[in-house]
Amino acid sequence: MTSNFRSMGGAIVEQVRAVQAGSGAVAHLQPFQPGADPRLLEGVLFVKPEATDVAGGVALDKVLDLVASALERWKLEVGGVSVLGAEYLKQHDIIARHYGVINSISRNGESALAEAARARLQELFGAELAQGARVMGGHEFMAQYPEYTAAQLSQIADSGSFNKLGPGTYATKHVHDGQTVILLNAFHPQQIEHFTAPGRSIVVLAVRSAADRPEAWKALRNEMLGVTDPSQAAEGTLRRTFLERRGELGLGEVNRGTNVVHFSAGPLEGMVETARYFSDYAAGQVLSYGATCFGRLMLAQGIDEEDVSWLASNPNLSLDGRQISAFDATEETDPQPAIETLKRGISAR
Repeated sequence: MTSNFRSMGGAIVEQVRAVQAGSGAVAHLQPFQPGADPRLLEGVLFVKPEATDVAGGVALDKVLDLVASALERWKLEVGGVSVLGAEYLKQHDIIARHYGVINSISRNGESALAEAARARLQELFGAELAQGARVMGGHEFMAQYPEYTAAQLSQIADSGSFNKLGPGTYATKHVHDGQTVILLNAFHPQQIEHFTAPGRSIVVLAVRSAADRPEAWKALRNEMLGVTDPSQAAEGTLRRTFLERRGELGLGEVNRGTNVVHFSAGPLEGMVETARYFSDYAAGQVLSYGATCFGRLMLAQGIDEEDVSWLASNPNLSLDGRQISAFDATEETDPQPAIETLKRGISAR
């Protein structure tokens, strides 16, 4: 199946060109086919817009060839291939949903913070808050101060202190017209625009692998993909390779924000992302969680459809005396241990 993906490079590049020319929004070049064994690791790998800008000089064919080589080396099969254009991504709110927690906090601000993040906010900015500093999400701030662009807000986040309050939650101090504002996820409006500006596109693959080694998902994330910051990624990982060969590939900056490729963080996220990216919303065809490997495995092991849907919403679970989101609890965890964790979370509701 991976060899089929390598042979699709020309068709993928042509579809990306069509998106950039304004004549294509979505193409399912290899429609999703469910995996034969529900015990397989299954997730989504996609090539981001910074690496699909063919008109801007990116050698997308070479980018795809490097991805194909990594899949072959790690023995991943490809169960579906789509090119999704910015218009489709924006119309169906796909990127906002992809960045769920980050997006919620950017749009809703302080009211969306988890309890631990609120405590960390107070710890870091207690003095400013006592003096009347406001707390606003990035989208909230832009709605109130429309003179700011998403790019300007992202620059503020990049140039100021960047404090992590919790998963998907980052705070930056900014002074606007003499008023101190603690901005939450100020980078996110630009992050959304990066995917949804006219002519942008992503190349999406459903990929699967046998859990044939201990901590197989962790190995795929850290040894095939590479950590978020490409400069810190291990030699030979995709992200490190794209950084080192960016000139040859026609890429711009390759850094934490533009690291070329995404791969699902764990089996539960992999299930949700597979359903999200391989549904055809334009045609009204939604891929069920039961069509994915992890969804089928949960159902086969006694987790009912209602609880599968609940877990897919990334609720907080009570585990070992603490609250943790379902995605975080199963990050870089192989399918069977992940199911055992999720069953404990369901029982503790």
